Amino acid sequence: MTEADRARQAGLFPVDRHADTMLRDRDLLARAGHGHVDLPRLIDGNVALQVCAVVTTTPNKTAAPEDARLIEGVAARERLSRDLLSTMMLLQIAQRRPLGTWFDLETRALHQARRLKDFVAASEARRAEAPGAPLLLLIEDTDDLAELVRGRAGGEPAVGALLALEGARWIGGQGAPVEAGVERLVEAGFRMLAPTRRFDNASRPLARAATSWPG
Repeated sequence: MTEADRARQAGLFPVDRHADTMLRDRDLLARAGHGHVDLPRLIDGNVALQVCAVVTTTPNKTAAPEDARLIEGVAARERLSRDLLSTMMLLQIAQRRPLGTWFDLETRALHQARRLKDFVAASEARRAEAPGAPLLLLIEDTDDLAELVRGRAGGEPAVGALLALEGARWIGGQGAPVEAGVERLVEAGFRMLAPTRRFDNASRPLARAATSWPG
């Protein structure tokens, strides 16, 4: 970023509304020359708020074989489904993520949320040891956002992170309570939700539940 760019951005509150950083096992707090974003580059770019999108599945043209079985006890589904046999499933395996993330979409989402919270905690620990170190803040309510605005106005190197879910198609599946599924996401820190993304959702009431999503 040039000095002219910095001057143009002074006083602004830039928001990047999408990055798939949580998909891959790399350190969000360390500078890198690849991947969507990391905290040092966000600070350099004067980004105030980063929306961290969580992807759980992608379309796949290959149907599961009729006799394909899940490992007993890993997930509630009796058979491997078309969406589970996707690049997202292969990515979980390649990165040696917990076994549950291989087969269960909700587990994949919650795992990515926990990873972001771990980075937030690590940045807070670094700030405690080295005042002035870049800070990553999880934005869960208006108080968190106000804290971020105040800090940046005072010259603090801080970036807010907001968790967004790209499709919650499992919620309400197999008769499970929709409200309970939504509450688990809220508890995990999600504050943006797309009821569908490239797939139908499992339950019509999910759209109604999303209208009461915390703002």
